[in-house]
Amino acid sequence: MAEVIFDGIYKRYPNGVEAVRDFDLEIADGEFLVIVGPSGCGKSTALRMVAGLEEISGGRLFIGGQLVNDVLPRDRDVAMVFQNYALYPHMTVYNNMAFGLKMRKVHKKEIDRRVKEAAEMLDISELLDRKPKTLSGGQRQRVAMGRALVREPKVFLMDEPLSNLDTKLRAQMRAEIAKLHQRLSTTFIYVTHDQVEAMTLGSRIVVMQDGIIQQIDSPINLYNKPANIFVAGFIGSPPMNFLESCALPWLDLPEHVILGIRPENIALNPPNSANSVNAQIEHVELLGAETFLHLNLAGNVIIARAEAGIGHKMGDELTIGIDPQKIIQFDKSSGKALEIEGVRP
Repeated sequence: MAEVIFDGIYKRYPNGVEAVRDFDLEIADGEFLVIVGPSGCGKSTALRMVAGLEEISGGRLFIGGQLVNDVLPRDRDVAMVFQNYALYPHMTVYNNMAFGLKMRKVHKKEIDRRVKEAAEMLDISELLDRKPKTLSGGQRQRVAMGRALVREPKVFLMDEPLSNLDTKLRAQMRAEIAKLHQRLSTTFIYVTHDQVEAMTLGSRIVVMQDGIIQQIDSPINLYNKPANIFVAGFIGSPPMNFLESCALPWLDLPEHVILGIRPENIALNPPNSANSVNAQIEHVELLGAETFLHLNLAGNVIIARAEAGIGHKMGDELTIGIDPQKIIQFDKSSGKALEIEGVRP
């Protein structure tokens, strides 16, 4: 196990593009940290620099207290799991998992012990004699994880490992990865564009945009106290609604303020007329256990979360209530959350 420290890391390509800038981050020994952001934000580049697969343009990277900027990938004591599994098709599951250890001249008995222990941990013991082509996507991903597990690394690196799986299997594998981390207590750095994966797996989450860290925080703080409009809109499903301050006439605010409100904090037909306003339904999404109403509020389209079978349809007029204490205010020009008395940032 080991802590990982990014000290002013950046990555600049020959064409001048800076994929990662001013990256400062300390990952504690045994922590499960998730880096999340849209495609092209630099999250995978940051992970690949830890693995030694991308050269560091500036700054310092430490693993377990050792400066590793110029250390070869094989000598960093990390193991990486990719989204495409990268299994050898002509090898059995056993040999795929054992291959890296054989290349490192590990004793045959030790290889056998590690492979069988990892297979048991991942519930793939019965697959050891099979070839990858006979396995499902979830089974292949377990094999890829097992190949990393047998190396007994200080740090596990996972680059969107569940991207190729269907929704049901992704949920199952999330639970298995969380259990694996709890059992091993090893440092995990997990990269994803899926904010659901980030929120359910990470003890801390790093949100990135355009190569820059936007916020580092716990899942609950990212949701309730986003640092800026980007984080507020990226974290949460459906995303946070944003309104011009003039859309709520009962809330006296300056014009440079953007209002943020989560869909679940919009009350439909509230008994109290205070802090309420009229809106029209533009679209209804029926999702079984709940319903999402797309509302037109003074020219702003917002989403409200409602109970299943609420009975409203497109074109209906209704009154909605918004608690001022549930509103987050952002500066229109900078996008940063504002600290204003009486309204929670």
